[in-house]
Amino acid sequence: MVFKIKSRVYALGKKMQDLIPEIEARGIMTVSKAELSDALNGGRQTPKAQQIVTLANEIVTEWERSIK
Repeated sequence: MVFKIKSRVYALGKKMQDLIPEIEARGIMTVSKAELSDALNGGRQTPKAQQIVTLANEIVTEWERSIK
């Protein structure tokens, strides 16, 4: 899954670490910066990594919609 999450986050003037509390609030207990990076870069192919990518995409989409 390629959602270009990093570039979308930066285009919104946010940082990647801004995603971590949002992802944790949606049910993934703990997410480290390294875990987030590995998941978004495709370095991890675990169910948790896939869930991180899916949630990150949903969160960034919500951020984009709130700006419009």
